[in-house]
Amino acid sequence: MPDYAGISMKIHTPFALQGLPELAPATDHSPANQIVDESRCRVSVFVPVMPQAHFWISYRVEEPPTEPEGVFYVFKLLVNGQPLVTWCCDEEEGWRGKTMFSLYDAQQVDAVGGAGMQKMCFHFSKQDEDGLEEQPTELTGEQERCIEVKICRANVKVRVPRGLPKYEGLPDLPGFELRTGGITKRGNPRTFYKFGLLDPFDSPHATFRFYCRTVEEFEALNLKTEQFDIVQPEPTCQASPVSIRSEASDKHWMAPSRIPLIKLERTPSISDSYFSYPNRAPGKKKKRVSTNGDGSPQKIHCEDSPQSSPERRRPVGPRRIISRGTTGPWVPPMPNAPVLPPPVPNHADIWQFGPVTETTTETAETEEEPTVIPRRLSIPPSMVLRPLIAHGPLDASPQKTGVEPEAVSHKDKALPPSPRRRARTETGGLMKCVLANSIARRRNLTNPEAKRGPDAREYNVSFPIYEGAKYDASTTNLTYTIPAPIQHSSSESLRITLSFLSPVTPQSTLRQSIPAAYLTVYVEGDFAVDIYVDINGQWVSGNRGSRIQWDLQQQGLGGEKSLKTWSVQRQDQLLFTEEWDRAEWGTLYFSGPSDVQHECGTSALLRQRFSRTGTLQNQVDGSFRSIMDEEPVFAFSKSFELGNTTTSAKGITEDSVMFTIAHIQDPVVQYASERGLTMMRPLWKSWFFTDDALIKYHYLDFLNADAFASNYSAQLAIDAYKSGSDSYVDIVAVSARQVLGATSFSGTPENPLIFLKEISSNGNCQTVDVIFPAFPFFMYTNPRWLAYLLEPLIEHQMSGQYPNKYSMHDLGTHFPNQTGHADGRDEYMPVEECGDMLIMGLALVNSLKYDTGYSSQSLWSTLGSTAYEEDEDCSHTSAFPLNNLGTLGNALHVDDTWGGGAKGVKQAEKWLKRSYRLWKQWTSYLVEFSLEPQNQLSTDDFAGWLPLQTNLALKGIIGIKAMSELADIAGQAEDAKNFRNISSVYIKKWEDFGMSRDKTHAKLAYNWWGSWTTLYSLFADAILCFHPTITGSTSTSSFEVEVEPDNSFRVQRPHNRPPLATQNNKKPNNRDHTATDFIPHAVYKAQSEWYGIVMQKYGLPLDSRHLYTKSDWEFEAAAVAEPDVRKEILDRVSTWVNETSTDRPLTDLYDTEGDGGFPGPTFMARPVVGAHFSFLALERACGGGNDLD
Repeated sequence: MPDYAGISMKIHTPFALQGLPELAPATDHSPANQIVDESRCRVSVFVPVMPQAHFWISYRVEEPPTEPEGVFYVFKLLVNGQPLVTWCCDEEEGWRGKTMFSLYDAQQVDAVGGAGMQKMCFHFSKQDEDGLEEQPTELTGEQERCIEVKICRANVKVRVPRGLPKYEGLPDLPGFELRTGGITKRGNPRTFYKFGLLDPFDSPHATFRFYCRTVEEFEALNLKTEQFDIVQPEPTCQASPVSIRSEASDKHWMAPSRIPLIKLERTPSISDSYFSYPNRAPGKKKKRVSTNGDGSPQKIHCEDSPQSSPERRRPVGPRRIISRGTTGPWVPPMPNAPVLPPPVPNHADIWQFGPVTETTTETAETEEEPTVIPRRLSIPPSMVLRPLIAHGPLDASPQKTGVEPEAVSHKDKALPPSPRRRARTETGGLMKCVLANSIARRRNLTNPEAKRGPDAREYNVSFPIYEGAKYDASTTNLTYTIPAPIQHSSSESLRITLSFLSPVTPQSTLRQSIPAAYLTVYVEGDFAVDIYVDINGQWVSGNRGSRIQWDLQQQGLGGEKSLKTWSVQRQDQLLFTEEWDRAEWGTLYFSGPSDVQHECGTSALLRQRFSRTGTLQNQVDGSFRSIMDEEPVFAFSKSFELGNTTTSAKGITEDSVMFTIAHIQDPVVQYASERGLTMMRPLWKSWFFTDDALIKYHYLDFLNADAFASNYSAQLAIDAYKSGSDSYVDIVAVSARQVLGATSFSGTPENPLIFLKEISSNGNCQTVDVIFPAFPFFMYTNPRWLAYLLEPLIEHQMSGQYPNKYSMHDLGTHFPNQTGHADGRDEYMPVEECGDMLIMGLALVNSLKYDTGYSSQSLWSTLGSTAYEEDEDCSHTSAFPLNNLGTLGNALHVDDTWGGGAKGVKQAEKWLKRSYRLWKQWTSYLVEFSLEPQNQLSTDDFAGWLPLQTNLALKGIIGIKAMSELADIAGQAEDAKNFRNISSVYIKKWEDFGMSRDKTHAKLAYNWWGSWTTLYSLFADAILCFHPTITGSTSTSSFEVEVEPDNSFRVQRPHNRPPLATQNNKKPNNRDHTATDFIPHAVYKAQSEWYGIVMQKYGLPLDSRHLYTKSDWEFEAAAVAEPDVRKEILDRVSTWVNETSTDRPLTDLYDTEGDGGFPGPTFMARPVVGAHFSFLALERACGGGNDLD
């Protein structure tokens, strides 16, 4: 990485995430290309081209300018001497960032006048058989195939009107290409500036040049591979692919600048600062990547690679799906990722726990006085987003081998630096244990040769043996073993399991609404051990410089038991503010039983002292400070006297301790309700008036939460295995928690609401086309939660705060500010959103109307009380209140039944009639605009604008058909007849417009001959019971649910039931089944066959434009495909999950070829993975019994 004037820079590609290798120019080469040219303030290196690869540039300002006051840097990127993009970098961006694309005026204007801007990503050109575009070997031009970044100082910026070059006028860049990255969201970027430069661009403060050459050209230039100045990471080194920030951001945008200015430069205020890092923490020194003594850049090795640094290998837990046989009696499988690590020496006394997430080399921080190496506790993604709740440990025996961390030995090695931290992307926590009665043998790990005081004791630190991870829909268990110490050499290894529970409780909405989690530590062995757990302030702020305050509270639990609780919060609460997707308001509560020791203080001192003594001192540091100022941590420790010890004569060999973690916010969002802008309180607040009351209830409710979670997880495993395979069990288990991780429960028992954050793609709230792909999960799990999600959208638009005639796209540009779009300028997806709302509306109504338990849309809909008190004034109370909670076994706060019988009919009518005007308004829009959609976005907005989209038109037509059914339920016979006739006419025209001439597949757009698309809107047709060929068939393998008569929490068991033909052949709404298919089955069959033809290595591409895919639409398409194609899609998605590893939550957008990585936008942790439940939701739809095989 070249370093000049305190600035370092590097080029990356998806195939070289750590950066392209760099070669210093040979001494006999042109003096213009010498590595450092002080006379021109320039540094130059050579990099290899990677044909057709997308590339981007990362930069870091190690030594920010200090004079004059307010100075910042302005960067200009030039390729072959032609300027492409200009941006600024200052303290607000953390003096870091990445540049990935330029912007051009696409001249695409939507219906309300917003102009789209074309993103153009940087790529290397395609290489022909003889080399890169037949470029000459002898190179003379300084700017030939050169990527150049000029950096000037500036101290003034003035806002100016937007100005971009035309998309039609793209520059010619031999050796490079600009490829479309889609259209930006309307109105973005909103802010453009001119800069007052202190250095003109013809004489910049610093210049970086990267000359891109082939291997043959390296040889001609006397540049050998031995001269590589930066070594590429080993293949096993994990690195985070690049992500694209939401276009909703006002101030992080890149715009091209074609006219060089001397003193003023036009550009939006951008720098892709989502790659920025915070200012260094006080008391820490930051490593600089600089040059060697000979002027060449230093080598940077990927220190997390087992090959390059074996003493620092650490466990990494990529998602794995293990193939399991199906012979013998079937037991719901639990996914594994266990491994057999290398041997660990028996002399270790202190054990640091993981698995620790992989880190990058971008920020390397070390303590001024090194201490025991801290290893961050890996928290499941659902806990990072919204902590939930934990149950008993699952068996985690090793079943698969792999490379795992060796024990850390420092006898002959210098102490490695503290682990690199991925800035602003982690929540702090650490777990370690100390083997008791072995203090005399402890070595000082921090510096073996350092002088120690008279009271210092020696100790060793080693990794435990990682036995693997087990998970289901509710639990993640990490299991480790520790070899017995010398004095217990005859004993077996100590076994420790860290059990995290994020329960999905469709039986109890109240429990689901509690933002808290359980962490249970289980130990098993026959020698004593001390356990330590801590958390830090990163849970309460995304800004490491935020000042925090804390306290220790204690409350009784009944009898002699009590609860210790750390409370941590920002000193200055910033309501409804997020930084790096982390809330800047709210309080973290970390609780444990009264028999644990506690202490808070500087992380290094606490952890080091615990390593020496095995205990804490029950003290509270009263010096409030910032998160990383002598990093304060909040710790508990517990001593386990196992075996025949002096204090445990009974010979106890198993024990556990349970902690809870809660992040409580009140209010949770601000919402533009019918009453105006309202600060919404959390839903649980209606039952528990104080935080302490909630924490106590949650802690004591562990057994009930455990039982509910076990019930859901086991039933899901049964259903998913029957529907797909053991791999499908794994996929839906991971997806369930990810969906709920995006939600926040609010409102009151009379009017419950759920608010949703889009996550990663941008921060939009209540995005309709994000709820839509998630809705199969809610239909299978608890349809009432889907109603609570739709209610904020319906209430807001019923109040007249949204001016357009079509459905809104979202309720706010960034969570948690659900303030609406009074100007009507939300993202323009009119047909998409109207169709989505109407389809979900009918699916919800259908789920209410069933007669028997086996025909309910969700198995848990039939639990609870059937009583229903109808409120005459339906405008002030939800059709689905939570004011009739009951009991199940010994558990309180169980929901009443969801619909069913006369209750379901009344609820459906009440819910629909209150907002009927809105449903009809959206349908009228579809009647006018859905058959031939104008140029607009679909839910796949990253693919750009497109008119006459075939799949989008089909969704709109299905929406019209859905409204005909809703009108029937609402008693509007004329509307029902009208919309039914229109949809029938439209679907015939659609088939003529949208299918290819040979009828083998659907086109991407009506007028795009030779194209094809994944027709995932067929799933909506099927789940709404419009396709009896699928949903009206009989099935002898279908089953109903038999609930134990004693109300215990055992798994619901399937048993045979009569086929559909022997039952009352009615729809869930008591109308006759559709006699004929709304969409001809020939379309289903043709698409299914076509999917088999265009299938790729890792699944089904989204359409003919690209090889990337969306897993949510893959599963919806597979759900209505032929059984062999359905199995093929599932198997290939499973292969993708198996063969690709990432330290990020599950993504829904990935490449179906190559390494299966991110195609540009880095989507992760998005609730759209609820569509992975499409198989399960469709099988339960239309009265159930839909065996898709």
